[in-house]
Amino acid sequence: MGKPFVLKYRHGDKYYVYDVNSNCVLEVDKSLYTVISHVEITGDSSVPVAGEKLKGVARVASLSDESVNQALGTIRDAYATKGLFSDRRPTAMRYPFSKEDMRVIVSSTLCRLILGITESCNLRCAYCKYSGSYQYARQHSNAQMTEATAHKAVRFLMDHSSYIINETDQPISITFYGGEPFINFRLIQSVVSFVEEHYPERRERLHLALTSNFTMPRQEILEFLVKNRIDVTVSVDGPQILHDRYRVSARGKGSYERLRRNLERLRKIDEKYYDEKVAFSVVITPPYDLETVVDFFEHDDLVRDHLLFVSYADRSYTTFYDRFDMNTERKAVFGQLDRLRTRFNEGVKSGSLPPRSPLTAFTSSALRYVVQRPVGRLASNIFPNGVCVPGAHRTFVTPDGKLYMCERIGETVPIGDLESGYDMDAIDQALQGYIAISEEDCRNCWAVRFCGACFIAGLKGNEFCGVSKQKYCSGQRQEMLGALKQYSELMAANPKALNLVFPPSEVMSTLDLARGCLAHHKQVATAAGTVAIGARS
Repeated sequence: MGKPFVLKYRHGDKYYVYDVNSNCVLEVDKSLYTVISHVEITGDSSVPVAGEKLKGVARVASLSDESVNQALGTIRDAYATKGLFSDRRPTAMRYPFSKEDMRVIVSSTLCRLILGITESCNLRCAYCKYSGSYQYARQHSNAQMTEATAHKAVRFLMDHSSYIINETDQPISITFYGGEPFINFRLIQSVVSFVEEHYPERRERLHLALTSNFTMPRQEILEFLVKNRIDVTVSVDGPQILHDRYRVSARGKGSYERLRRNLERLRKIDEKYYDEKVAFSVVITPPYDLETVVDFFEHDDLVRDHLLFVSYADRSYTTFYDRFDMNTERKAVFGQLDRLRTRFNEGVKSGSLPPRSPLTAFTSSALRYVVQRPVGRLASNIFPNGVCVPGAHRTFVTPDGKLYMCERIGETVPIGDLESGYDMDAIDQALQGYIAISEEDCRNCWAVRFCGACFIAGLKGNEFCGVSKQKYCSGQRQEMLGALKQYSELMAANPKALNLVFPPSEVMSTLDLARGCLAHHKQVATAAGTVAIGARS
C-alpha cells in the first residue's frame, strides 16, 4: 500500500494532477487536489485509505466532510475503472537490448556519422567548450583528420547502415565538425567526391551538414555548399552588440561583421538554398538579454524564419561563470523567460504564432515532451531516460579515428575505433554505469516519463557521477513543472493548437529503428533456418 504516484500543481485558479502511471494530465477540484496527498491505495483493493492527517488538512482547507467523501469516491472509481491514481512504481531500470542484440543493431543502423575533421578554430569564444575554461574537455589543437581516416569513416558508415538503406526510407548523414570545419575544407571536398565515386546509389539518401562560425568562407566554399545542398548551421548569438561579447578572434576582435557579409554573399548566390538549408544556433550567456535576441531573430531579414537551435553555455565544471553574480543572473533570465512565454502562449491561443517563431525555440523545449507524450500504462521496467542506442543513432569520429557516442559527449567515453569497430564491452559498461547512478532515483521520480537525460547528464569527466546526475535532474523537474503548467493553460484555451506547433516527427526514433532491425534480423535468420532444414530433408 502506498501513496498515488502523482504530481499535483496549481496554475492560476485551477487545480491539476499529473498521473504518472497513465501519463494523463487531469484538471480536478480543490477537494481531490487536497485529498490525493493523504490517501493510500493498493492493487489489492480499490478503496483508498485516508491517512491520519487528512481530517486536519481538510479542516484547514475548509473542506466539508461531504466534499472529502466525494473526492475519495472519485479516486476510488477512477482507480477501479481507469487505473488512475495507482501507487505503482517501476520495479527496475533496464536497457531493452542484450549485448548480442546490440551487436546486431550497431552493425546496420548507423544513421549519422559526425567527422571531427579539425580541432583547430580561428575564433576564441570565451564560453567555448574547448576554450580551456572547462575542466574535462579538450582544448583547441592543430589536430586534423587525414583523407585516409575520413574515407575509412565513410566506408564505416556505409558498412553499418545496411538496414537503414535497404529496409527503411530514412536518410543517413555525414556532419563535418570542428573546431571550425572550413579550416579543413579540402577534406570536406574529398569526402563528397569519395561518396559520389564509390557510393553514387546512396548519394540521394545521404544528407551532408556542418556547423560553422561562418567567418571564413570564400566564394569557392559558398558555391560548393550550394552545389552540394549542404545543410549549414551558423553560430549567431544575436545582434552585433551581444554576438561580439564572446565570439571573438584570437586578437579579441568581434566576428559579427564578417559572418554577416558571408551570409549575404551566400544568399545572393542562391536565395532558395539559403532559405531551405541555412539554420542558426544561439548560445545564451550572461549577462542575459533574451528579449533582444528574440527580437533580432524575429525581425532581421537575414535570420528571420529559419530553423533555430537554442542552448545555454554549459555550466558544468567550468570557470566561465565565475565572473558573474549568478543569483542575480538567474532571477533576470527567469523574468525574461516568463515574459517571452507569455508572448508564446498568446500566439498559440490566438493561432497567430508563426511556424518558425523564435519564441518556440526559446520557451518551449520542455513543452514538446508534454505535448508528444504517449498516453498509456507505465512499464514495470523503465528505459534509461533519454540515452541513445550507442553506435546506432550517431557516432563521432575523432581525427585519429577513435569512435565516441556523439560530439556532445566528446572524448570521454570511447566505444571503439575505425580499425577494430565498436567495442561492445565498452558500450555495455557505459549503459550499466548510467543505470547504476540513475535507477533508484528514476524509479520514484514523477518526471520519469518526460526525461530526456542522456549520458552527458551523469558524466563527470569520463566517469559516471550520481551527484552530477541529481543536480541535472533537479533542474529538469523544475523545467517540466513549468511545462505542465504551460500545457494546462494552453489546452484549456485552444486544445488543437499545440498539435500544430508540435506536429509528430516524421523521422523514426532510434528505438524504433533498433527494434525494427532486430525483428528483421530474426526474420532473416528464421527464413535461412527454414531453407537449411528444407535442403537437408
